Amino acid sequence: MNTFRTHFSEYLAFAYMGFGYYWLYMQAGKRQDRRNLSRIVRKFEKWVKVGVENCRPLFLLLRAFQIAQRCKGKNSSRTSNYKDTKAAFDDAIEQLSKGSFLRYEAIANEQFALIALGCKDHDEARKYMLQSVALLKRHCFHEKVDWLFRRHVSLLSNEQPMKSDKLVIPALMGRVRNERDSLLDWN
Repeated sequence: MNTFRTHFSEYLAFAYMGFGYYWLYMQAGKRQDRRNLSRIVRKFEKWVKVGVENCRPLFLLLRAFQIAQRCKGKNSSRTSNYKDTKAAFDDAIEQLSKGSFLRYEAIANEQFALIALGCKDHDEARKYMLQSVALLKRHCFHEKVDWLFRRHVSLLSNEQPMKSDKLVIPALMGRVRNERDSLLDWN
């Protein structure tokens, strides 16, 4: 029987490469990035099959990223792709939570929130983004929390601004800051 050993830093390096290929594919849509992510997911799958349990949560996250790629493009309106993606991200988030991978759990929540937002599911997007914000706060990534609140003003506030009403945005930003401060207990 072959023994298999891998160091924690080795599969972390492959996980970061997988994250990079996912984001490159989502931005540029190149097939090569999708193939590279698939290769990394297969490598993680082999590691999990031979018993390297420490990389299982990251494998599930990378597999969720791989499934999420189906939501991009022409088929993004299919509800089956969205449901499969949601189930994959929920599995990954659950395993990441059990393994105390708070940073990666926050990444998973944020990425699924962006996918849900792209599929016009604002309630789910808000729920997952708020979970991500809470995890980032717990991990003391306050600058990332500020960036998320600035970037997703309409998602993280209770009201949706109208696109034509430019005067609503400054008032809405004030409300978002108040919500953010109450969530983070900065006052």
